[in-house]
Amino acid sequence: VVNPDGLKASIKVTVQEKGIDAPKATLTMDGKIQAGQENKVSYTVNLENLEDVNVYEIALTYNPDQLTITNTQLELPSGVKIDTSNKYGKMSVTFGTTDIKDLLETTPVLSFHFKTKGNIQEGDKVKVELETVKVVSIDEEDQTTLHTIVGTSSDSEAGGKPAGSDINGDGKVTIEDLSIAMKYYMVASTDDNWDKAKKCDVNGDGQIDLADLIAISSKRTD
Repeated sequence: VVNPDGLKASIKVTVQEKGIDAPKATLTMDGKIQAGQENKVSYTVNLENLEDVNVYEIALTYNPDQLTITNTQLELPSGVKIDTSNKYGKMSVTFGTTDIKDLLETTPVLSFHFKTKGNIQEGDKVKVELETVKVVSIDEEDQTTLHTIVGTSSDSEAGGKPAGSDINGDGKVTIEDLSIAMKYYMVASTDDNWDKAKKCDVNGDGQIDLADLIAISSKRTD
């Protein structure tokens, strides 16, 4: 650049490419925890803002007095489970993928499946937490980068016990109980009349459906 006085000056402009945000790990729960009942629940680990990834190590902690782990499931295509460690209250899974992946959007990578124990009381907190998440990126020159991600926890409160089959409370299960449940057939917990209908939710799944009618009918004594 030349100014009117004949002096020269130069300006160096650096254009920096916008990078992705910091890697992030989240934990989502699927299922319902109810007091005094064994239920199936799952917790899925989701990752985002990662590039060129092919190896993962995820450690999760839980209360073994409340939960029993039944299975772990890889959610990524071409996944290969390398190692699994299950110590008291801590589950760790190391796995890889045969193809290198970009996880820019929220992507489920691993699910932990549990069965709740019948000793959980109404209002108890059931906490599952990501302890460590390690992910390795690799480039075309076989140069690797280790990402250690701070995870999150899922803190769920146990709901009340499911309704019993004696809907009208007369001390026995009869066709009359079935009649009451039929009145509320297909009513769900999101409906306005749920306060009246929930006494018929025998299996505690948040709706009155055929499963509840069958359960009541199977307990009949008339």
